[in-house]
Parts: sequence; structure tokens; C-alpha cells
Amino acid sequence: MAFLKRITPYAIAVLLLAVFYVRVPPPLRKTPYEHLQTFSLYRADLPSVQATPYDFLMFVVQWPFAVCANKKCTNKSLPNNFTIHGLWPKNNSRYWDNCTGTPFSSSEMDRQPKLKTKLSVSWPNLKGKNMAFWEKQYNKHGSCCDDTFTQTEYFQTAHNMWSEHHVEKMFEDAGCTPGTKYERHKLKAAVKNKTKNNPALRCRKDSNVLEEVVICYDHNGTEVIECNSTLLDKCGSYETILWEGPPMDV
Repeated sequence: MAFLKRITPYAIAVLLLAVFYVRVPPPLRKTPYEHLQTFSLYRADLPSVQATPYDFLMFVVQWPFAVCANKKCTNKSLPNNFTIHGLWPKNNSRYWDNCTGTPFSSSEMDRQPKLKTKLSVSWPNLKGKNMAFWEKQYNKHGSCCDDTFTQTEYFQTAHNMWSEHHVEKMFEDAGCTPGTKYERHKLKAAVKNKTKNNPALRCRKDSNVLEEVVICYDHNGTEVIECNSTLLDKCGSYETILWEGPPMDV
């Protein structure tokens, strides 16, 4: 029984194909490798069994004027709203990244022109080409949850989350404006007022400048859940947080 438990789905597939190879007449016969290659070509956008178990999802949005203040951003006209940084699978003990799931497929993305147009607004690359940013984020994070989402579903889910949660509007509704410092709890309360759950705040390294806001979701990305502040907050001991404003020439 212990031996049977160690047999992987991949090994079972190879065994079945080997039996098929023996039984099928030579003119119709393909090698097991050729069958697996065909299988992978036609199922590139189906969930993988190579993803890593995770507990919840971090939907991370970034504030362009904070992200680009000390970095080279090629996008000269920065969006005046929070944009997506990524959708990251997470366990309570660690981040998952660079998993062994299905890699990013640019051809699959090209088959979704409407989605690409939407992502160019919700998930733009502030420092280069959009496709390169999407590929990096998917290979680093999306591949870790591709037993839950296909590639298209992963990006569509993130876009839907962004459409539902405009963080700058949440701040403004709470009386906050860019270029001003606020108590940490005030910014969190502004988001919680809309999502009913506490977010996490992430600041520029060694500073109190807000760069990112995290809204946590359950495993399937359907319900907003409470973010563990101890685990996910990245603003150090600062209790007063600067929501940085645009440069004077913007």
C-alpha cells in the first residue's frame, strides 16, 4: 500500500500511455512522449496539479506616486489611482512564489484582447511593458495557485477585485487626501468601512510612506477576509502614515 501511495498522477499517465502504445496498431501509434506533448499543447490554460497549497490570497494594489518616487518609471503619465501589483497566494507561515505550476503563456493572453485592454488600466506596468509585468507576476505568484485558477481566470479575478475595490475612493470617502499624513488606524478603517474586514498596509522600506494596500481573500478569491496585521503589515512601528501626493509638475 505504501508503494501505491507514492505513485504520482504523472506516472499513472505514462503507464496508461505505454499500454496504449502496445495495443494500438503501428500506423496509429505515437510514443508516450508525443501524447504527453500533445496533451500539454491543448491544455495549456487548464489548472495544473503542480501548484502549492495555500490558505488565502493577498490582493495587492500600489500607489503609483509612491512607487515611482524613488524608482525609474517609464510611464510618464501616472494613473491617479491605485493599480494592481499582484494577486499572491499566502499561508499563515510563509509566502509562496516561483512555484512549479504552469508557466505564463503570452499566446494565451493574446487570445484575450478584451482582458488585455482591461488589464492595461487596472494592472499597468509603471516601469516597462505590460506583458513583461504580467508574466513576472504570474510566474512568481499565479503559478502557485493554478490548481484553483487558469491563467485567464487568475487575471480576470484580479481585475474584478480591482473593479470592486477602488482604494483611493475609500480613502477620499473617509476625508483623506493625497499628500497628507494620517493615523494608521484611520486609513485601515476607511477600507474596512467598505470591505467589512481590516486590510494590511505596506510602506516604502524604512519609511512611513504608504506604497501598497492589501485586501485579503479566501482561498477561492470569492470572499474578503480579515488580514493578519502582525503577519502582513509592512510599515514598521510607524503609527502616522503618509499618503504621498503627486509631484507638483503632474
